[in-house]
Amino acid sequence: MSKPIVKIAMAGVALGIAVMILAIGIVKGFQKEVRELVVGFGSHIQVVKNSDNYGKDSEKIEIDQNFYPSIADSAGFKHIQIFATKAGILETPEQIQGVVIKGIADDFNWEFFQSKIIKGSAFEVAENRRSSDLLISSYMANRLELDTGSQVTLYFVQGKEDISPRNFKVSGIYRTGLQDFDKKFVFVDIGHIQKLSNWGIEAQLLVDSCRNGQLEIEAIGFGGVKPYSFEWTDYSWKGAGPHQLCVSGDSLISVIISDSDNTIADTAFLSIQASAPGSDCSCNGFSKKVTTSGGSWKYYTGGFEIMLNDYNDLFSIDDDLMYSIPFYLKTVSIVDQSPEIFSWLEVLDLNVIIIIILMILVSVINMASALLILILERTSMIGVLKAFGFQNSGVVSIFLYQAAWIIGRGMLIGNLVAIGLGLLQIKFGFFKLNPEHYYLSEVPVLFTWQDILLLNAGTLILSLIFLILPALYVTKISPAKAIRFN
Repeated sequence: MSKPIVKIAMAGVALGIAVMILAIGIVKGFQKEVRELVVGFGSHIQVVKNSDNYGKDSEKIEIDQNFYPSIADSAGFKHIQIFATKAGILETPEQIQGVVIKGIADDFNWEFFQSKIIKGSAFEVAENRRSSDLLISSYMANRLELDTGSQVTLYFVQGKEDISPRNFKVSGIYRTGLQDFDKKFVFVDIGHIQKLSNWGIEAQLLVDSCRNGQLEIEAIGFGGVKPYSFEWTDYSWKGAGPHQLCVSGDSLISVIISDSDNTIADTAFLSIQASAPGSDCSCNGFSKKVTTSGGSWKYYTGGFEIMLNDYNDLFSIDDDLMYSIPFYLKTVSIVDQSPEIFSWLEVLDLNVIIIIILMILVSVINMASALLILILERTSMIGVLKAFGFQNSGVVSIFLYQAAWIIGRGMLIGNLVAIGLGLLQIKFGFFKLNPEHYYLSEVPVLFTWQDILLLNAGTLILSLIFLILPALYVTKISPAKAIRFN
C-alpha cells in the first residue's frame, strides 16, 4: 500500500528540487546577462563633473588627471576611457530622430560592441584626424531606412537657436536588445563634440598684405569664454591687433590666446623665412607659414568610463574612488545610471525565494504524508521493536533514515533533470524570449556548484527537521496494543 505513496513523494521531491535549481539558474543567468548588457553600454563607473546638470550634454573636464590612464593598472580595474555626450537630431530626407550623441576616443574598448554589431563594422578613431563615421542602432536604421554606407546629417544641438549640422556615413549597425538605449544612442568621434561644444580655445593668425615693408598680423580666437587675453612674442604688442611687423630677415612670431575662465590656452605661430636678409623692411624675398595646434579643445572630455574586473566590487571601489578624485568631480555607478533596471533585477531574487519556499513546503507535505503512511503500515513492527527494548528515539531514527533515503533519491533525480535541461538550453537555446520585453532573445541559464550544493543541503536538512514532528507519532504507539492488533 505504501509503495505508490512513496513514489509520489519521491516524484514530488524531484520536481521541487528541479524547479528550484532551474529557478535559481535562470534568474542568475538573466541577472548576469542583463547586467552585462547595461554595463557594456555605460561601464561600471563614470567620473563626471560634480554639478547639478542632469541633461544630455556633458560638462567639460580636463583629460589630464592623476588617475587617467594609470588607474587601469590598479587591482580590480580593467579599463578606463574618455567619453562625452550631447543632444542631437538625426535627419534623412524623409525622417528625423532625436538622439543622444556619444563621443568616443581612440582608447574606446570595442569588446562589448563587437558582438552586438549586426551589420558593417566599428569605426576607427585616430588621434590627429576626426572620423566622419557613425554607429547607429538597428532601431534607428529601420525607422530612418538607413544602411551601412548611407550618408546622413547629424545636428549637434548647442542651444535653442544654435544647431550645428555635420555629415556622417553609417559605418555599422548595432543591436543590444536594450531598447531604452538602442532608441537613443549614436556613436561618433569625440572630436566633434569637443570642438562644437567650444570647450577649448583655438588660436589663428590672420596675415594681411605687406604695406611699406610692414606685415599686418592679427590674432583671432574661437571657443572658450570671452574676453580673450593675447600674449605675443613681441611684448610691446597688446590685444588682438592688427600689428605691423618689419620683415628684414627670418622671424618667428607666436601668440598665446587665453580667456577669463582658465580654459587651456592655445598658440598659433607665424614663421617667416627671408631669402636675402637685409637691414631695411621689405615686402619681397620672403615666405610665410602659419601653424596652429588645432585648438585646446582636445585636452577636454565629458567624463571617464571605468570598467571593473568584477561587478561584485562595484560599491566598494565606487566608495574608495569617490574619496580619491578631485572635489570638482564625482562618481556615478551603473546602478545610479539605470536604477529602474537594477531594481527590477533585485526583485527577481524575491521571486526565487518565494519559489524555493513553496517547493520546500510541497516536498515536506508530500514526505510527511508518506512518512505517516509508512508508520501506520508498520505499526506492528513498531510494537515489536518497543517490546524488545527499543527506545522511542531509536524507532524515530529508523523512519527518519527511511525518509532521508526517499528524499535523497528524489533529489538525485531532480538534480539530473534540472542540470540536464539547463545544459541543453545553454548549448542549443531551445526556449526563446521576446527581446523587446526581456532584453534577451533566449532564456539564459547560469549554474554554480555553490548554489546547487547549498540548495541540496538546505533542502535535505529543512525537510528532515520538519519531518521530525510526524515521526514523533511513533511515541504514541503502545507495544501491547500494537502487538494485540497484529
